[in-house]
Amino acid sequence: MNDNCNESEIIDENYVNLMNQVINYSLNLHNKDTNSSFPRLVDSSGDPLVLQPSLFPMVWPTVYFALEDESISLVPNKLKPYLKWKLSSITANTMRTVVTKSGFRLLRDKNQKVYKNWSAIWCKHMKSVDFKTIKDYQKVNHFPGSFHFGRKDKLWQNLRSMAVKHGFEVFAHFHPPTFVLPHDWTQLKKYWINSAEELVFILKPPASARGEGIKIIKKFSEIPKPSARAKHKHNAKSQYVVQKYITNPCLLYNETKFDLRVYVLITSIVPLRVYVYDDGLVRFASHKYSNDIQNNSDNQFMHLTNYSVNKNNLNYVLNHDINGQTGNKWTLKTLWRYLNHSCKGVDVDAIINSIEDMIIKTVISCEPFVAKLVKENVKSRYSCFELLGFDIMLDNTYKPWLIEVNISPSLRSDSSLDSAVKSQLIKDMFNLIGHQIPPNFKRLETFAEFICFNRHYYSALLSDEETIKVNL
Repeated sequence: MNDNCNESEIIDENYVNLMNQVINYSLNLHNKDTNSSFPRLVDSSGDPLVLQPSLFPMVWPTVYFALEDESISLVPNKLKPYLKWKLSSITANTMRTVVTKSGFRLLRDKNQKVYKNWSAIWCKHMKSVDFKTIKDYQKVNHFPGSFHFGRKDKLWQNLRSMAVKHGFEVFAHFHPPTFVLPHDWTQLKKYWINSAEELVFILKPPASARGEGIKIIKKFSEIPKPSARAKHKHNAKSQYVVQKYITNPCLLYNETKFDLRVYVLITSIVPLRVYVYDDGLVRFASHKYSNDIQNNSDNQFMHLTNYSVNKNNLNYVLNHDINGQTGNKWTLKTLWRYLNHSCKGVDVDAIINSIEDMIIKTVISCEPFVAKLVKENVKSRYSCFELLGFDIMLDNTYKPWLIEVNISPSLRSDSSLDSAVKSQLIKDMFNLIGHQIPPNFKRLETFAEFICFNRHYYSALLSDEETIKVNL
């Protein structure tokens, strides 16, 4: 018993010293080197403090997130009650490991009524009006209206709108020709009739995921025909998205289709701040690709690259080597190395630049609609962020094509490769967005105003420079 008391006294004594370090560093804004390594402060053992000066100037300290095998300073007892993470049905195993490592207590609340003072949650998308219930110090992994990214019909309509304004060669050249039914029925029919090539389309429900409801279409008569009333009704509800199928995919030595899962983090809508993760996943189909689409139109293992589909094929091979070039899943960095070393004449930097250009234009096309809903429903700019999963395919000329964008991309880990990519993604994402100590901690400590969340810092007007950017 005495040993436990002594340990608590030591921890609390260290707590005062460590908090002083964090506060002094954060207040010393003029001398802060924002380009220095992160984490910046460590304890006497060389382990990172659980609270770190923010990555950004003029921002109070944030919780430091670490990987499972990293050593981190003990969480002070006085802070523990204020680190509360509310679980949801999509809180992945990788995420639980990272957040508990940093001292968060996981709250299981099945009735949605017991726990209200949580500080963070990772959940499915909510209705826009529900964001009004989020307190200004709480963080949720969505913006209201982010379905403008995730719904296939909304995404194309937003891109098309920008293309009409700025030119299809600028805003739509990276997205396969797409038609939203029933509204675009007449245009689709005209496109099909006037095409000189043999067309293949892929039919998708507008809000589906994991390969559900997808069908390969080779004849116009195979497309479900809408009612006469729906075809001519301007605001008819979207029933299907019909997208031109990429019949000339890039094939590597395994001769199977693949796509890229590129992770994109939006930390702010107004002003707009977007980050692209430097790694990702390459997902291979589990059946060799064939140009004989007519006789393989029902073979999802050939046409789709979704893990949720292909894991059901007996030929699917897990890859546990983060640097390995075998199996049905690679890391994105492994693909870039493969193309550099095994494919002569391929300009990997040009491919990456094209992908980043695609991401920027896609986000810009959806931003006005999301910004409007954020203004109407969100109390604090601190509260919201969004991780998007861009699904991109390369054709046989190595041109990137945007297939779709996923909100709430899966962060589950089913292999050591998955865990390596996604755990680091989660760590970097949370350290970037910055989780702060809730304001009720101020009741405990006199110096807490220099550590806790302060809503005034997130309700200030934009700078002149940011205002100009927003209005461009």
